[in-house]
Amino acid sequence: MQPRVPALVKADGLTPLRRDAAVDSNWPGASFARGMRDWRVSRGSADGDNGPEADIAAWRGRDLERHEGQVYSAIQQQVLAIVGEGLDAVPTPDWKTLGKDKLWAEQWSRVVRGLFRNWARTTDCDASRTETLGFMGSELLTSTIVSGSGVAVPYYLPDNGLTRFGTCFRVVEADRLSNPDFLPDTATRRRGIELDPETGAPKGYWICSAHPGDALGMLAQGVKREWTYIPAFTSWGRRRLVHVYPRRRPEQSFGISQLASVGGEVRDIGKIRRAELRNQVVTSALALIVKSSLNPEQVMQMFKSSPNYGYWQMYYDKEFRPQVTDDGATVVAPPGTEVTTLNAQRNAQNFEAFLKASWRQVMAGLDIPYEIGARDYGGLNYSNARTILLDAWRTFYTKRTWMGQRFFDPVFQCWFEEAVHLGLIPDCTPELLYAPGMATAWTACRWLGSGKGWIDPLKEAQAQTTRMGNYTTTMLSECGDTGEDWMETADQQEIERAYYHSKKMEYPLDVAARNPRALAGAAGDPREGDGNSDREH
Repeated sequence: MQPRVPALVKADGLTPLRRDAAVDSNWPGASFARGMRDWRVSRGSADGDNGPEADIAAWRGRDLERHEGQVYSAIQQQVLAIVGEGLDAVPTPDWKTLGKDKLWAEQWSRVVRGLFRNWARTTDCDASRTETLGFMGSELLTSTIVSGSGVAVPYYLPDNGLTRFGTCFRVVEADRLSNPDFLPDTATRRRGIELDPETGAPKGYWICSAHPGDALGMLAQGVKREWTYIPAFTSWGRRRLVHVYPRRRPEQSFGISQLASVGGEVRDIGKIRRAELRNQVVTSALALIVKSSLNPEQVMQMFKSSPNYGYWQMYYDKEFRPQVTDDGATVVAPPGTEVTTLNAQRNAQNFEAFLKASWRQVMAGLDIPYEIGARDYGGLNYSNARTILLDAWRTFYTKRTWMGQRFFDPVFQCWFEEAVHLGLIPDCTPELLYAPGMATAWTACRWLGSGKGWIDPLKEAQAQTTRMGNYTTTMLSECGDTGEDWMETADQQEIERAYYHSKKMEYPLDVAARNPRALAGAAGDPREGDGNSDREH
């Protein structure tokens, strides 16, 4: 048996005072040097660390979104780029698994895409009959950023509006996903989510009939507070509730507001900005201090016994008390008074630079470049703007894929199931859909959103021509970058070409293909080749 080595410990009898007399730590982040001793951290699980503070982080995140314009702008920029007005479904069935061919897949995809689009672009897809599917996705994404989670509940409401489909969804506030009677979390129940004790997978969800803030706050009168249990999946595997949240750690059951890590800094920046704004208001105002040459006590004593004392009291309050005037006001002073101005000059020369540096740190925490989040494009040249845009869109594309998998895919699968039962899907029956391993082959989708745009259209078009000439790209990729579907683009070009020919005119795109500079003009862009010139982003 190896002998125990004595060690100096703290008063608790467990914590070593120093691990080694010569070396404090092998890692700077684990050091207990003088400047690191007050760094106390939690060693709990993901839910253990996030659970006690998830609510307050969400509430404060919503408050910052309401009151801080830069935060609102950064969130909206992400939502507009990732989801925008909505993601367009492009069904991509696994035709090999289904025993079909590529031509069948393309024709089948067009039919299914049209059916789904007709449903998704109406408010029939919303149980509250308010939003289209695209804006429901934007609402859900905003909730995941600000509150940490987004929740959508599927409903079946037959004869619900203009379309023949009864499938619809309702986006609810994530706060309604909660433990019955607001009881504390347990090992198998976390914030309204019932977990499998062995795998950690969600088994079901508890949804409150009213928002907790209404049930406990000023709107509590007449609010019925009940919890409904919704199983996570049907017996054949389809989701019965869509719970979207960014999972940062293993075994994490719910999300935390993205503003949690930068909320304190944002609040401090807001205080500093408002204080500086108030100072500038005072500086720009004409502040006058009116001083009487008489002693106020003597004047009051003189007139106190007079029957007109009340009149003199009002006269003194009106004419002799110190006053701060409105901007541009003029004061008529009584004889024998002295008028002075209030000088509140302050040096704010570096204030803008300080704000920019502070907001850059915040935007990094919100996972968006400062220039895009703050919509501040001043001083950028083409190279810088393109670098920023490419970096941002790498993040946006990744999050778009994530949103497609976590929200839009379950929505499409739920709609597709009803469409099959209605007999609207070619070559697919309920028996084929529910065959083992076939559901994902039928419902695979690619989600097409808005494009990243062009900083310099001429340069981007030249680069596109080079890629196509070298066979290093596809029309699918090129059209996808602009948010278009390549097959619909080809169909539209065919229609336009036929129309031009019917008018005995040459199609402009054919002219441009033979002579790329014909439409740009013989002189071209006078800024062409100047990679350092400032461009409007």
